[in-house]
Amino acid sequence: MIKWMIQRPIAVFLLTAMVLVSGGIAGKLLPIKLQPSVDGPFLAVVAHSSKDIDLDQMEKEVTFPLETIVNSRDIVKDANATTTTKSVQMQVLLKDSAKPEEINKLKEEISQKLNSFSIEMDRTDVRQYTASDEVIMMIALTSNDPDQERVRKELKDAVIPALREIQGISKVEHTLDQYQENYEFELKADRIQSLQQANTIIDELRDGFASPLLGTLDYGKEPYRVRSEAAVTTAEELEQFRLSTGERLMDMVNVRVDKPADHRYLMMSGEPFYEINIFASAHASEVKISEQVQAVLAKHHSEQSTEWQYLFAWDASAFIGLAVSELVVNILFGAGIAAVILLLVFRSFRTTLIVAISMPVCICTTLLSMAMFNYSLNIITLLGIGLGTGMIVDACIVVIENIFRKMQETEDRMDAVISGTKEVFAPVMSSILTTVAVFLPISFMDGILGVFMKQLALTVTVSLLSSLVVALTLIPILSDKLIRTPKADEVKASRVMMMYEKLLVQAVKRRRITLLSFILVLCLSIYALVAFVPTNFLPNISDRSLFINVEVDEKLDYETNLSLMDHAAKQMLPIDGVKEVLYWGNDQSTSRGTFIVLFEDRKDMQQTDEQMKEQIKETIDRTIPYSFLSMGEGQGDKSGQMSISLSGSSMGELVRAVPAIKEELMLIPGVTGTEAALLENSKEWVIEFSKEQLAYHSISRDEVERYVSLVLSGIQDVDIKVDGERTAASIQFPAVYRQSSDALYRLPIRSDVNLTLQDVSTIKQLDSESKRIRKNGSYDMGLTIYFDAASKERVVRDVTQFVDRYQSEIQLSIGGAQQQEAEAFQKLFIAVGVSFAAVFMILTIQFNRFRLPFLIMLSLPFAMIGVSLGFLLTGRDFDMMAMIGIVMLVGIIVNNAIVLIDFIHNHRKDYPDVFTAVIEGSKLRVRPILTTTLTTVGGLIPMFIGGSEASSFQTPIATAVMFGLTFSTFVSLVLVPVLYYFFEGGADRKPTQKQRKGFFKRFSRKAADADVTGAVT
Repeated sequence: MIKWMIQRPIAVFLLTAMVLVSGGIAGKLLPIKLQPSVDGPFLAVVAHSSKDIDLDQMEKEVTFPLETIVNSRDIVKDANATTTTKSVQMQVLLKDSAKPEEINKLKEEISQKLNSFSIEMDRTDVRQYTASDEVIMMIALTSNDPDQERVRKELKDAVIPALREIQGISKVEHTLDQYQENYEFELKADRIQSLQQANTIIDELRDGFASPLLGTLDYGKEPYRVRSEAAVTTAEELEQFRLSTGERLMDMVNVRVDKPADHRYLMMSGEPFYEINIFASAHASEVKISEQVQAVLAKHHSEQSTEWQYLFAWDASAFIGLAVSELVVNILFGAGIAAVILLLVFRSFRTTLIVAISMPVCICTTLLSMAMFNYSLNIITLLGIGLGTGMIVDACIVVIENIFRKMQETEDRMDAVISGTKEVFAPVMSSILTTVAVFLPISFMDGILGVFMKQLALTVTVSLLSSLVVALTLIPILSDKLIRTPKADEVKASRVMMMYEKLLVQAVKRRRITLLSFILVLCLSIYALVAFVPTNFLPNISDRSLFINVEVDEKLDYETNLSLMDHAAKQMLPIDGVKEVLYWGNDQSTSRGTFIVLFEDRKDMQQTDEQMKEQIKETIDRTIPYSFLSMGEGQGDKSGQMSISLSGSSMGELVRAVPAIKEELMLIPGVTGTEAALLENSKEWVIEFSKEQLAYHSISRDEVERYVSLVLSGIQDVDIKVDGERTAASIQFPAVYRQSSDALYRLPIRSDVNLTLQDVSTIKQLDSESKRIRKNGSYDMGLTIYFDAASKERVVRDVTQFVDRYQSEIQLSIGGAQQQEAEAFQKLFIAVGVSFAAVFMILTIQFNRFRLPFLIMLSLPFAMIGVSLGFLLTGRDFDMMAMIGIVMLVGIIVNNAIVLIDFIHNHRKDYPDVFTAVIEGSKLRVRPILTTTLTTVGGLIPMFIGGSEASSFQTPIATAVMFGLTFSTFVSLVLVPVLYYFFEGGADRKPTQKQRKGFFKRFSRKAADADVTGAVT
């Protein structure tokens, strides 16, 4: 087969050209996204009512029926339900084994139930999570124009429609509608004396704005609707409008204009801003969308008729664009390092060129396969390509090195190429298959992480398999055409080879001491890794920003909270490295505030990011009297927080237990604050009616309840038209009745007998629940703990100990990111176990025996010595990406061990004893092992150095692989031969002690003579 290909190189070259062209086109057309476009394995279910409904009734008639449907399905893994007086929200986590038709059937059943409740719901929805639910861009617009209404009109009429026309954008959300004016009619407290009077005013007010349809008129065989014009169509008519009693409406009600923006503030550097959020469709390129969005904004900004400016507060494409450019740099830089190494090893430009040609072929093959699977260029697939770049030349180097060595031994080029390729065919095939076997089990992990890892496994697998094909087809052909026949001069042993031979002889001679030394160092390194290296779950996708949440000890009014945040933002702006400060809050939660601090580019900063963050924290400490503070880098950073889950028999029991648990947690050193899903035990007022008084005054209980409900809730969404503009309005009773129980108690019911609510009832305050959370059918509550990131290890340990020793009817457990981290690591360990089993099976098939695969597997754990050293020296977090690096490392180590053991085992008959075979075989394998190691490590140097926001996913893997591979090379060249002699050296141990000493002395004398020769030279 190899000879046939060498004799017909044109066919192989044409196929190679087709791969390069098609792969290049595929790479050009691949969408570029921040993360893979996948349908998440969970459903979101929402049922919402505009009216308050009793919590028990909502739970009984909505939550429980939905739970019955969801929990009875085998495809459901977990189900969480949150019930309030107005809504029920469920998150349903599905199993990975769930089929699309099963998911659609479940969605259909839930939809049917949502439409059949006895309680009237104004909004219901059930949908599956998709990547298009994530915001890819957040744009902040500010304006100094005095006519803000004109600015908003221009943005809504021109900019927003232009953004929505961009291909690939699925949705554009904005806050411009929050400034739409709504009329609020508030009945005056001193003029409302009874339910009857209030109903009369409400009915006449609604009728005044009504434009009823009277019928149709047939004119010219065309039907025309006939409608009566509303009594009130202008502000002047509203001023003069009179009720049927002759009283002016304005004497009975207070009219004011209200808008949602009055209850929420969005500020940027002390000025209000409008927010626009961009969502992308599942298979759109975020980079292209970002470019078009920037072009649209630039065009409209240059043509603006009003004055406004814009700023990108969050842009996912900036991260992924940086990652793409960094990948290109990594490939070019890694290829350059590999080329230099190959030149130094082979001292032939042609040989280096042969290996260099293999890289673009493998990369183009990977891009082509990604296009076939509808993948995108994202942080996961880019990581797979980057990892594959450092590994794809390994097989090619092994093949070309063996051909090179064969050409030194024979004059026949064709024979050297064929025999050199055939000799390493089995070990190269096994090494690639074992690496693929290591990566494939990762793709079967559960959850979204498993979906992501599937894309990583595919890119790495395709890269490796393509490198195998190239190594066994293109490399032999190019070697036959390009490699010059080496001179027949005797190749002298280098000093490095002499030192290696001497070291190996002593290691094998003292094999027990050697093995015990490795085991001792391994135990110490694993202890150091566990005890001193910080851990994490996944790296943060940093967007050069800092997210800050604060809460103060006491309730503040709207103006005071805004003033505090304004002052803090102004103090942050002069800090070196701070570009802008965005912050927001609302009058419903006046004790809370959120900041986003945008960073300058590092090249424009005089200080480090850490110094800037410390100054920002000092500013907040100085300006805001907070009870807890959370600070995180990027949009989803949770490095400074952890969660625990509380479960019990009732929600009230959990709510009552929270204050005591929070107090104990605050005593843990490093904890800066705690936050419960239900902050405090809420209160409610209960009206107890007197049957005797109701009967005495001839008033029904239902009549009074409707009146109180009307007073407290008012009438919303009244459709009115004033001065030609259609707008919404609401009718409210005096606010005093909603702000004080005493005022409500004095609410007039009948004016003829001066009857009030207190005459027919009593009011008392009781504890209540504002919401209920259920997890898999039981009541549950989450408690978030905030801490200094530097104290993470100690806080996590102390909180875990607190949870373990907590004794109560309430059950505590670790939740949130820590729970996900533990589950993910557990699944990854299982995947690694499956990988080990698959590798062992492949090795057993190759060697057709159990002993050799066992000794190869036995050498793998010692790579952890290098991994531990790498993370101890760099101080980087050991996270999920580092674990993936270890999995990758296993495949590389196996490759080196296979090449070495296969060569020694197959050439044992060429040497007088096992000892000689081990020493001489190892010497012949030094060059390919060192060359593949150096090229792999060299290709990973850019990933290891990092330095940009896009490097957070790469540096842990590069650290694990580079340090682990460097030390594992020493393991492969020293420990693996020692282990082989342990298992296979029985024939050498049968002779007498005198005979054994004889061949040990022979190699010792040979090494000494080599030292003398080297010194003389």
